[in-house]
Amino acid sequence: VFQKIYEHTTRFFDELSGFYIGLYQLEAGLISFPFAVEDEQRIEMAPLPLGEGLTSYVIANRRALLIDDLEAMAHEYEGYHTATVGKAAGERSWMGVPLFLGGEVIGLISLQSRKPNAYRQEDLQFLANLANQAAVAIKNAKLFDEIREFNATLNRIVAERTEALGRANQELRTEKERISQLYEITHQLTTSLDLEEILNRGLQLVASAVGVERGSIMTIDPITNGLVYRAVLSEDKGNRIGLRLPWKPGEGAAGWAVANRMPLLISDTNTDQRWVQDEDIGRGVGSIISVPLMSGSAVFGVLSLVSQQPNFFNESHLRLVSTVANEMAVFVHNAELYSYISEQAEALASSLVVQEQEASRSRAILESIADGVVVLDGENRITLVNPAAEVILGVAGEMLMNRQVPYGLRDFDLKPELLDLMQSVINAAREGTRGTLSRPRFSVNGRVISVSLSPVATGKHETLGLVAILRDITREVEIERERSNFVSTVSHELRTPMTVIKGHTDLLLAGAAGALNPTQGNFLQAVKRNTDRMNTLVSDLLTVSRIETGRMAVSLQPNYYDVGELVDGVVQSLRSLTEAKNQQLVLNIAAELPEVLIDRDRTIQVLTNLISNAIKYTPNNGCIEVNVACAEGGDQVQVDVTDNGIGIAEQDQEKLFQPFYRSDNAEAKMQEGTGLGLIIAKSLVELQGGRLWLKSKLGEGTTFSFTMPAYKDALDG
Repeated sequence: VFQKIYEHTTRFFDELSGFYIGLYQLEAGLISFPFAVEDEQRIEMAPLPLGEGLTSYVIANRRALLIDDLEAMAHEYEGYHTATVGKAAGERSWMGVPLFLGGEVIGLISLQSRKPNAYRQEDLQFLANLANQAAVAIKNAKLFDEIREFNATLNRIVAERTEALGRANQELRTEKERISQLYEITHQLTTSLDLEEILNRGLQLVASAVGVERGSIMTIDPITNGLVYRAVLSEDKGNRIGLRLPWKPGEGAAGWAVANRMPLLISDTNTDQRWVQDEDIGRGVGSIISVPLMSGSAVFGVLSLVSQQPNFFNESHLRLVSTVANEMAVFVHNAELYSYISEQAEALASSLVVQEQEASRSRAILESIADGVVVLDGENRITLVNPAAEVILGVAGEMLMNRQVPYGLRDFDLKPELLDLMQSVINAAREGTRGTLSRPRFSVNGRVISVSLSPVATGKHETLGLVAILRDITREVEIERERSNFVSTVSHELRTPMTVIKGHTDLLLAGAAGALNPTQGNFLQAVKRNTDRMNTLVSDLLTVSRIETGRMAVSLQPNYYDVGELVDGVVQSLRSLTEAKNQQLVLNIAAELPEVLIDRDRTIQVLTNLISNAIKYTPNNGCIEVNVACAEGGDQVQVDVTDNGIGIAEQDQEKLFQPFYRSDNAEAKMQEGTGLGLIIAKSLVELQGGRLWLKSKLGEGTTFSFTMPAYKDALDG
């Protein structure tokens, strides 16, 4: 198209030293020149930034321009430099017209001559008319290129899809053939329960399906843990049956498959280190497939096929042999189970009477104990309910028998928490987790019971069922409630006289009754210190009582708190304590902490307890560091209080959150305390949806950490 435009132009103009077609690239702000001729020779030109030269003037002002004599003009024309576009020198006349398409400027056509006054207004008008036609031609040419490129892309996609369809059809044909072979093999193996016949027949069938004549099946000797030939397909078959390999699982191709519980394909035994010479069924092996035989998660043998040719086997062969091995494992398991059942039938019959007698004794014991007992079998069905369990649950035993837990108990008025606990133990047993799960308190039919559930397992960790122990602790709960009420009452009764004593002591120390001599002042200071200790103890006892009886409430209002400012306030209030011991108190607050929804006063109480403890148990000149940052996940704020104090022994760490516990450490005993601060702090944190824990090493220091949940609306915002 550009060449045709140039040819039409040259027929009309004699004076023509340069011809240029420029295209405007709007996003880049450049004018490119895909076609340029100077002195009848095509030239390559670099793009020109919009704003430079007369070319930019034509495009920017959307109008044609005719310059009669460049030398007679200044170096600029209405702000645009009068330099010519091309590389030729001595140009005098220049004219350019914009290319319009749909009302937008897409480029220009410009001519130049070394002769002054070479062009007239009629020439400019002709060039403008030509530009209008050229713009349409350029648009059509672009559309043609786009269509051609689209067709090429479409043809390529069609070719790719056709090729992919062909591959898919081939894979389907291969898979169909594999399934047919597998069906034939499994059909023939189902006709027998004899172990030796299954092994030999299965080996022959899979070798025939793959197209080889050599192979073997080996099983693991449970005594030596070695591999023993059980079925062989080769010339020396009779010499191999019962032969033990001189290596164990993990050695050689067969051993590797057993140890790793994975199928193995060695395409070339000469280059793979997992192949050991003379293994399996002799020399002359070029390639091999070894697949473990598994019953559940246990490996009991390995199936191997070999070929003298390297690279004989492929992934399709490996999939077929793996599938056959899985099916054979099932048939072998069934055959062994049948044999085992046959062998055990007489033994079971002879021991039946003994078991019945033992069951009668066990049933008598279960019926006589005060705790409720519920036994579940391996399918989570209730097989035994003793009378105590009937009384506790308020359901007759025959109504519960053979019901599956927990779904079969939905008809009864049982606590959902109890059903969820049973389901948790069942899930843990299914996943192989051992141990007892318990819940200290449930309310059932007006009684308070504790529940513990344990899986019943064999010595080989095979789960046989589940035992639930239900203990009526109603009396213990009542005693505990009475104890809490007693502590609360005594604490309230102590608070009033202690307040009077403290008030009068403060008045005497303030000189309200006259001046005191030093001895009197010392006596009163001792009274004040011990009164403060007693007030703290009474306050802690009341707090613990409210926590134990469920009367402790936290005020989680939908207010935003700057947690950094809150922590800083507590730290500043305790600096006098660190200064008295010449300690360093460092506060690190991360930037952009989320807002938290907490009880401000209770959180201050927790922070004060942890930081004051750190100061108390850190020697003079020590260091306490408080760090505030987002916890992992960003939905919580974590506060860490770290000191380099005396530390806590590992055996004491589990007991720290028990009421009144004080460590036996001599340095710790030197410090005053009630042993209630940590259990109060932990309970207050948990009531606000957080968690409190510690890390410590004796003689090196301790870190207490707790979390505060971020306010959800703040996170969403």
